[in-house]
Amino acid sequence: MNAVFKLARRRGFACAATLLIAVTCGTPALAQNDAMEDPAKLVASATTYLQNALGARANELGGSLRVTVRAPDPRQRLAACSALEAYLPTGMRLTGRTLIGVRCLGPLAWQTFLPADVHLEVPVWASARPLMAGHVLAAEDLTVRMAGITTEGQDSHLVPANDTRLIGQALAHPLGTDALIRDEDLRDQSHLNPGDSVAVVYSGEGFNVASEGRAVGGASPGQSVQVRMQSGVTVTGTLQDNRVVELHM
Repeated sequence: MNAVFKLARRRGFACAATLLIAVTCGTPALAQNDAMEDPAKLVASATTYLQNALGARANELGGSLRVTVRAPDPRQRLAACSALEAYLPTGMRLTGRTLIGVRCLGPLAWQTFLPADVHLEVPVWASARPLMAGHVLAAEDLTVRMAGITTEGQDSHLVPANDTRLIGQALAHPLGTDALIRDEDLRDQSHLNPGDSVAVVYSGEGFNVASEGRAVGGASPGQSVQVRMQSGVTVTGTLQDNRVVELHM
């Protein structure tokens, strides 16, 4: 600083003031730029987090995962970090358009949020032809389509094509051709609905007779239910686990 004041006496105050500004303001700015975190490291951290969270699921379902993470706002000045950690912020989802948080654990603590597009596409079941409610699904009723699934929302309930338990289940709703099948389209097999076909077993001392009928009302296993027999007679029995109504004589 003494050199500055000596120069001011020799060449005038204006020149010294200009030099003083360069000394006090220019050097800290260079140091701050040198200490900024590389945006590419933030993108890599968020991308790795998403791939680790969903990659195994994509492989399990025979699908593919596409992850695009955008760099932070270039106006952000984030200090260089020795320990980055990516995470899913509260209220955000892993798929679709979302935000992924990246925070610095040291030496200076900070956090930022990166926009991301995450697309998980897998083979799912679809109807091969129009199907009525109550129809019991067989292999010829089904086809496979590729579709994007999510971790939340309606598309999180699509039935993946590797779920072979779909065969033999009844539909809760009618479906048109090429309709993607969701969990809610399938009827709970443990619950009996009005009109469902059931086996009726008459049990007594020394005898057992079986017949068929249709449920008049709904019931769950262990509950009493009325059944209209083919003869038109209505009987009351107890629903078993396997859609059998047992009558005790």
